[in-house]
Amino acid sequence: MNGWDELVDRLTHRLRVDEELRLDVTQELRAHLEDSAGEFRRAGKDEQEAADSAAAALGDERQLAEMLWTANRRRIRLRGVLRWAARVTLLPAAVLVIVFLAVSMSGKGYPMDVGQLSPGWPGRLIVLLGGVNWQENLTEEERFILAGDPAAKDGIERAKSIADRWADNPIYYGDYIVNLMTSRDLYQRDEEGKVIGLTPKILPTMLAALDKGEQIDPDNAFYDFFKAAWLIQAAATLSEDPDRTYETVDRNGEVKTKHYDRIEIHDPEQFRRGLEEFRQGLAKAECRSRTLEMLDLRLGLLPEPQRLTEYLRRSGFQAFTLLPSLSDYRVLAKSLGAYAIQLTEVGEAEEAINVIDSVKLMAAKLGAKNQTLVGLLVANAIHSLALTYAEEVHKELGQIELASQAYQARGDERAFFEHLRLGSRVDKSRFDHAGLLASVLPSLPGWEVDFEPIRSAEQFVLTQASLLVLLALLVLLALLMGATGLVNLLFRRGENRPILVFIGWRRIGSICFWAIIVPIAAYAFYAYVLTGADRAYGLNYTFGKTMLEYTVTIGAIFALLLGLSYSAIRRRAEEIGLAVPPPIRLRNRWVVAGMGAVLGLAVGVYLAGWALGPFKPPTSETMFGSEPGILLAVVVALFLVVWGLREWVGGSYHRGKYPRFRRSLSRSAVPILASAVIIVGLFCGWALGRAEGSAVRRMTAAGTLDIHNEIEQSNYRLLRERFEKQHEEMLAEFLGSAEPSPAGRPSPAAPRPAAPR
Repeated sequence: MNGWDELVDRLTHRLRVDEELRLDVTQELRAHLEDSAGEFRRAGKDEQEAADSAAAALGDERQLAEMLWTANRRRIRLRGVLRWAARVTLLPAAVLVIVFLAVSMSGKGYPMDVGQLSPGWPGRLIVLLGGVNWQENLTEEERFILAGDPAAKDGIERAKSIADRWADNPIYYGDYIVNLMTSRDLYQRDEEGKVIGLTPKILPTMLAALDKGEQIDPDNAFYDFFKAAWLIQAAATLSEDPDRTYETVDRNGEVKTKHYDRIEIHDPEQFRRGLEEFRQGLAKAECRSRTLEMLDLRLGLLPEPQRLTEYLRRSGFQAFTLLPSLSDYRVLAKSLGAYAIQLTEVGEAEEAINVIDSVKLMAAKLGAKNQTLVGLLVANAIHSLALTYAEEVHKELGQIELASQAYQARGDERAFFEHLRLGSRVDKSRFDHAGLLASVLPSLPGWEVDFEPIRSAEQFVLTQASLLVLLALLVLLALLMGATGLVNLLFRRGENRPILVFIGWRRIGSICFWAIIVPIAAYAFYAYVLTGADRAYGLNYTFGKTMLEYTVTIGAIFALLLGLSYSAIRRRAEEIGLAVPPPIRLRNRWVVAGMGAVLGLAVGVYLAGWALGPFKPPTSETMFGSEPGILLAVVVALFLVVWGLREWVGGSYHRGKYPRFRRSLSRSAVPILASAVIIVGLFCGWALGRAEGSAVRRMTAAGTLDIHNEIEQSNYRLLRERFEKQHEEMLAEFLGSAEPSPAGRPSPAAPRPAAPR
């Protein structure tokens, strides 16, 4: 050290607790000494005399040191508190912002099925972060309706606990019965898991449960038909009749030959019970499982979705809705059709025709009030099956004209159904505007839908995901730099110890403006003004292009943030007298700059080609349009990695010639990066979240296709209307022909089982 170095070191020794402040004061003292020495040199003194005179002019060294300490003591304390607060809060706050955004995107923890009443990890985190637990708004009874007894082990026990608590409620009991039908003990299965029949031991228990359901819901044929189906399946065996065939036309228009079924009754008394239950159900006004009514009750307890994930969970909740075993209806119809043919063989012509007409009435009853498309289609299949067996019954009875009418009716039904099935559908070109989710929905005939809300919601979600990627990268880099700075603090001493350089709020504001606000504003102008028409397309069509745009935008923000942070820290370090590397010029970056120029040209050509048309994908059904954009996005990301290594590991450190600056740079960049994450995360995350919520609310209002409205929003509503009319006419005829019972209800005159063939 020369004389001034030693003097300045002694004067600022007490300021060593704040190394940046000490260097700042040191620079001021040196500047003052330089100015004073210059005055003495101009007065005629030589270099050494001028230096000594300037030092002497400072006055008493001890007194000056005390003055410097007194003048800066409060600053040291305040700066110490601020530095401590920054170390303790900034980086954790940045991590917390990312967690909050991720949790907010995941939405409230709606249950995916009725057994998942717990809000799940997203919901629990939202509560921990100060959010609202949606379950707090539910009463104990409402939570019980939603998920049943918390101690229940499975869905059957949950449904039973609800039905037991409200014993006279037909909706709750119907839901319990449908859950009970899912028991694997109900059906016998072969080695491949295929159902081969009912389990005899459990049949009495199931019949008793259905009897109770009939008492609770007496006007519902659901329980009668299932009792009939299970009793008849247990009492008889179906097999293909090799002597009887019929022709049918599949959905592709191909004619296929199938066999009628034959029935072998091995328990006539139980078969008779099944017929009695069946005839009892025919007289009732409706046949419904109450499943969707229970679903409506539960959905009404859930809050309206505000996020796309919440909307999807709500849809998933519907997807978990159980439906009754519709195959039992088909087996019942086949059994009765085969039984009608058997009746013709023993001369019971009138009874055979009554059985076939009863199957038609059952089909109409199933279709008239059905709330699900799959149930409606099963009803239609049963009606077609009834007409098929009617044709054979009339042939066996020699009623050729009636057989021909049945054949013609079956053809008319098929033509009507095909007209519905092949009706107008959403134009495939419109699916380019649908979005990822809507494009995979079934395109039902006659379905009209507004794709804008779900398309917009997806776009906002992808934007938020890209924002999270950017913030996560910045936080990861800040953590790495913070860990490096901590290691240096622990193992470096003296002049090798890194300094936490504060660049000032003005520079931080400038960095945030140029590195964050300007790129985001530029992208918004590009996306909503220059190429605003492209937002009418869905992500299923623009995914590659959108990913490239986001990658370039994220890369620009990342590069500008790091570059401007480095420049600001370097300037501040230079101001306090820290040895810094010379600025890196373009000639020092010619390789990376050349690669960036080529890549930028490729990106520009691709985006321009997409806007003008040549690079637009021919259709959303192929990934060809997305692959070039995705590939370019990957190349851009790899280039950014190469650039980062070049700038922060190679170029900016100049092979380790400036070790203290290098260590100080790593330590000082942490608060800048953390501040940027907090600012961007809070403001951009809030804006994007509100935009997504608005789109999701529009989705909810529009009513996208789901289990509730798939009939109403398609041409199949005409099929249900047809069944409603048939059911009204056939039920009136059936009730008019039946004899009244003592209780005032029509008596089901059950036919006796025919003699086995």
